[in-house]
Amino acid sequence: MAKFENPVIKELLERYRRIWSLEHAMSLMGWDEETYMPSQGVVERATAMAELRTLYQELITSDQFVSLVERASKQEGLNEYERGVVRVLTREITILKKIPPSLNYELTKTSQEAFIAWREAKAKSDFQMFRPYLEKIVELNRQMAEKLGYEENPYDALLDLHEEGLRTRDVRGVFSVLEPAMKRVLDRVTSEGYFSSPSPLEETKYEEAAMRRVNEAVLSLLGYPTDRARLDVSPHPFTINMGVNDVRITTRYEGFDFKRSLFSVVHEFGHATYELQIDPELDMTPIGTGASLGVHEGQSRFWENVVGRTLSFVKVIRPILDRELGFTRAYSD
Repeated sequence: MAKFENPVIKELLERYRRIWSLEHAMSLMGWDEETYMPSQGVVERATAMAELRTLYQELITSDQFVSLVERASKQEGLNEYERGVVRVLTREITILKKIPPSLNYELTKTSQEAFIAWREAKAKSDFQMFRPYLEKIVELNRQMAEKLGYEENPYDALLDLHEEGLRTRDVRGVFSVLEPAMKRVLDRVTSEGYFSSPSPLEETKYEEAAMRRVNEAVLSLLGYPTDRARLDVSPHPFTINMGVNDVRITTRYEGFDFKRSLFSVVHEFGHATYELQIDPELDMTPIGTGASLGVHEGQSRFWENVVGRTLSFVKVIRPILDRELGFTRAYSD
């Protein structure tokens, strides 16, 4: 049975295609900025992203589109997918109607400029290069929180953008449970002399080309589809979804401690797999992506920690490590 059968929903999704196309373009531009864009291109890129972001806001909050969403919400007999489309769009419209376009523009532009500043500051280990950008972003987000509104804590308004319904008090409740146990573990580790010095493997240098081959071989072993996904390099690993047939991940090559690059790849593979397994019928719709940041992180952490950091996994990838890196042959599993 088709996911979308209601004629009003079909009309809504057809109108949404233009909005989705803007999102698609911005995703591609964001990926390019973090991977291949020359640093001097930041002014043009930041301006273009800010303009497109406000155009996106203009389209999705237009009277015509809002009216169509409202008409769709009144339809009877909608299935769960159709109701999902209405719910997601209604939420997005509600949020964007509260945010002044000028604030949306400024935050987008500043965030784009800040990334390049952060990248340069990171390379030089100079926080002061990045500090003014961070201060401005914090201030703009404070303004955003006030516009969005909240009951208890300003951060609630921002947290809700990433994990719908989650509040600061909920997070504090989780931390209050975890903190005592984590402190006990930390005290034991420090008092009993565990990990008193780094493993030689963490300091052993590797050739970037060899580590690339390791990562590509591990991804192939895990079933990463290279006709629908790719692996690139960025200062900080990330995953981005252009659509159900175009998902991209990155890692970094620091030249030492190969595990940092390897586990970043396994982690991002988890994010990518989540996106790649979305039903193709949901592609180019408001519900054609991950449910939330928390669910997404659960997928990536599962692959990195529950699968990747196990002896069983190490034994499976050991031949790859020995073949490409060589120095791992001197160590047991």
